[in-house]
Amino acid sequence: MTLLELAGSRYEKRSLRTRGNPIESASSNEVEPVPWEIGEVVSLAWERFQANWALFVFIYLPMTACSLALEQASELLVWLHVIRADSRVALAVRVASVVAALAFTSFFQVGFLRIALNAARSRPVRLRMLVSGGDRMLPMLWTTLFVQVATLVGLLLFIVPGLVLNLGLGLAPYYVVDAGLGPVAAIKKSWAATHGQKLDLLVLLLTGVALLFFGLLMFGIGIGAAGPVFVLAQTIVFTRISGRNAALSKESLAPPPGWPLVF
Repeated sequence: MTLLELAGSRYEKRSLRTRGNPIESASSNEVEPVPWEIGEVVSLAWERFQANWALFVFIYLPMTACSLALEQASELLVWLHVIRADSRVALAVRVASVVAALAFTSFFQVGFLRIALNAARSRPVRLRMLVSGGDRMLPMLWTTLFVQVATLVGLLLFIVPGLVLNLGLGLAPYYVVDAGLGPVAAIKKSWAATHGQKLDLLVLLLTGVALLFFGLLMFGIGIGAAGPVFVLAQTIVFTRISGRNAALSKESLAPPPGWPLVF
C-alpha cells in the first residue's frame, strides 16, 4: 500500500469511524456516529447559545433556583426555626422535598432538553416547549433516579466506578427525550454509545465544571450563560454520538489539514 493510499484510508476511517457503537434511530435503521472534538463542540455550543441567549438565561436561572429551593426546603425551615432538625417532621419534609425536586426536575428537564436539541440543530425554539414534558416525565424520572443511584453506589466504591457510570449513563435522558425510549432501553443505548469515549466525555465534564466555576466568579450571574453552554455542548455531543440529526458546523465537515496530500 502506498503512502497516499494509506493516508486516504486513515482519512476515511476518521470521517466514518464510530466513536461508539452505531445507534439505531427511531426513524431509520442504523446511522453512523459523527466524530467530535471538544474545542469545536464548545465553540459551536457558544454560537448556538448566542442565537437564543435571552431564552436560555430566562429559563435556566429560575429553573435551577426552583430546583435548589425544593431540595433545600427542610434546611430552610430549620434555619427559620419553623421545625427542629432532629424531629420527625423535618425527616418527612426532607423526603417530600426530595420527591418534589425530582418530579419538578424530571418534568422541566424534558422541555429544556427539547429546547437544547432544537437549538443545537439550528431549529426554532419556543418558550412553550419548556412545559411540554408531561409525555416523557415518568420515563425521565425513573431514568434520572437510576442514574443517580448507580452513580452514588459507584462513588461509594472508591469513586472511580461512580465516575465511569455517570459518564456512561449520562446520555440516557437524551435518548428518553429524543428517541422516545423507556428507562432501560435509554440506559443501554447510552452505555453502548459512550463505549470508548469516556475519557473525552470526562474532559468535556471538566470543561463544564470550569465554565460553571467562572460563572460563579461573576457574582453568580455568569451561571446563566455557563450552564446553558455546557448543556448545549453535551447536547451536540449526543447528536454526534447517536448520529440522530447530528448538529454540525461548516468547520466540522472540512477534511483534516493537509488533505489531500500532494506528492
